[in-house]
Amino acid sequence: MTADLDRKGTIVSLESIQDGEIGILDLDGGVNPEINGDGMPRQFNWLSTLGISFSITNSWAGYMSNFGQILAYGGPRLVIFGSICAFAVQIIVILGLSELASAFPSDQVEEILSVRGRMYVCLSMVDSDVGCTAPDLSIDKALMIVADLPVSRWLRPPLRVYKVNWTVHTALFLSLTGMALIITISLGMCQEKQPVSFLLQKGYGTSGWNEGTAWMLGIMNTMYCMTGIDAAIHISEELPQPEKRVPQAMTMSVILSLATCLPLSVALMFCMSDMEAVINSELPSLEVMYQATKSKGVTTFLSVWLLVVYAASIPSQWVTCGRVAWALARDINSPSARYFAKVDDKLKFPVRTTVASFGFVAIYSLLYLVSSGAFNTITNSAILFLHITYVVPQGILLMKGRAGALPFRYLKLGCLGYLCNAFVILWIVILGVFVCLPLGLPVEAESMNYTAPVLIGLFGLVILLWYGLGRVAFQGPQIDRDMMQEVNSALFPAMDAHLDLTLPSTCPELQQSSDANWDDASFALYSMIELSSEELEKLTTALNRDWKREMTDEAMPLVRTPTVYDFSGKSLRDVVQAHVELDKEFTPRDDGGAEGDIHWYPTAFVVVTTREWEEKGLLLVYADVEEKECPMDKFFFHIDNANILLSSLNFGDESPSSSKFNWEMGHGVNAGMDE
Repeated sequence: MTADLDRKGTIVSLESIQDGEIGILDLDGGVNPEINGDGMPRQFNWLSTLGISFSITNSWAGYMSNFGQILAYGGPRLVIFGSICAFAVQIIVILGLSELASAFPSDQVEEILSVRGRMYVCLSMVDSDVGCTAPDLSIDKALMIVADLPVSRWLRPPLRVYKVNWTVHTALFLSLTGMALIITISLGMCQEKQPVSFLLQKGYGTSGWNEGTAWMLGIMNTMYCMTGIDAAIHISEELPQPEKRVPQAMTMSVILSLATCLPLSVALMFCMSDMEAVINSELPSLEVMYQATKSKGVTTFLSVWLLVVYAASIPSQWVTCGRVAWALARDINSPSARYFAKVDDKLKFPVRTTVASFGFVAIYSLLYLVSSGAFNTITNSAILFLHITYVVPQGILLMKGRAGALPFRYLKLGCLGYLCNAFVILWIVILGVFVCLPLGLPVEAESMNYTAPVLIGLFGLVILLWYGLGRVAFQGPQIDRDMMQEVNSALFPAMDAHLDLTLPSTCPELQQSSDANWDDASFALYSMIELSSEELEKLTTALNRDWKREMTDEAMPLVRTPTVYDFSGKSLRDVVQAHVELDKEFTPRDDGGAEGDIHWYPTAFVVVTTREWEEKGLLLVYADVEEKECPMDKFFFHIDNANILLSSLNFGDESPSSSKFNWEMGHGVNAGMDE
């Protein structure tokens, strides 16, 4: 899309898509114009999206900090089965939200549905992370009120964002490794384990509530550890195929929540020797790990690892809170909003909203110095505020009619969608009641739950902001839904219609039998359309630009054209046969290593299918030599991802099939093409 689009009154047209301004089926391009220049690059893949989503949720780490209160509500049985109940609720909630994220792959899923439903409300949005709801503990939680700026978690200064991918991968690794370490070390060092009957016995609750109410309160606490699962939505515009990847990451993060919380809770309950000491401890996680290991050194090591896991989640939170503030600012027609809607031309991310969020959080955190009870009450309300944002768009969708409101999408729930949307409406009523109950009985001023007045006060503030500012300045994303429906259902191809892109089912001839080195191999570039020498030079320059910056002058180009590269008027099968017959430029070696070097990548090549390759992508064709008989496959990728995709293949960091999973363009271009 053109970078200078004016948001005010702009309606995306079908002609703009046909002219190549908007990527087909790349719906975030259809609802979210780039702001002030080139906007933000698509820097995240599926794994880093999952890393952001799960590092913010970090359910098992959150469970470690608040299971003491859950233990007080219902004993070991609730600690174990509470995670299963919370998972059942959250998977229903997230399925409904994932369908919306698939239909409207945007930073503003909740906002889009609210605007389309004529419900002009400033929603309260909460970006929560690991924390605890036990009394007398300070809680690091994120509360974000949609006005002009969000409030995210009370954090230390954010890390440099150009290492975000590496950081979130590391956070995911540290989290899963830490969970495994705590389970294995606790079980391995525990000398006296509890019998199974202890884990299943009822009557251990000490909160003063009856068993049914105590269980519901315990489940609420457990759900607190599974919040923030919508984080992937907030980087939709920086992710290839967001209509697929975002729902996948959100759903997988909920599954990971159960997969980490359940075994951890079972292991810790088996190893717990003094339940009363754990409940009364200011740090239940520290107490239960010490009871399991009986070693101060090991307990300190595990606690430090847990602290590192908490710290590693910080960059993910700053990524998401800055993006949410930026997404809102660009839809507000005011000088201050336009200032914050600026994406830094050099760093390619919204620096101003991220810094502003940090400043707002710093001021907000001063509330803790005035009243820790008030601070904890607001942060303890995170689960309710988050679920309000999940419920409002799904409720609007149900009232408007799913069939008429949702365009063609990757994730289609069908009849299950009605169940999910209706369930969240019922659930928010139940949740709202139990979240507002006191933590225990009898009720005292110090232990009173002030969530209800806080909720009323915040909604009052939001209403005042809306009538004072939002009603005048807030525009919302401009969407032509009928156009989106037409585009999506038609599945316009991203190549000339006459091209024959069918592949042979297998091609074992592409497999290299000799022990050859491919490190210096170039990818062959073929064209199935007529390209002038200037057009071809422009394309090869674009493909090799980043590669030349990273490699030495002596390095072979990453992509080059063979002597015979023009296959206009021919089929993709002809290109495959030509690549089989291509002289791979084998050079023998006598250094005792490989038999020799080949200078053409043998099992994959790139094909040009349209002159609009900058918007509509290039085709990567490959033979999966790891499978029997070398099955053939193909996918389209964006030119901006060419260097990381092809170099990863060249260095052996990715297989072609995993590259397809990570980098395939979300344009439906392969529909109906294969045999």
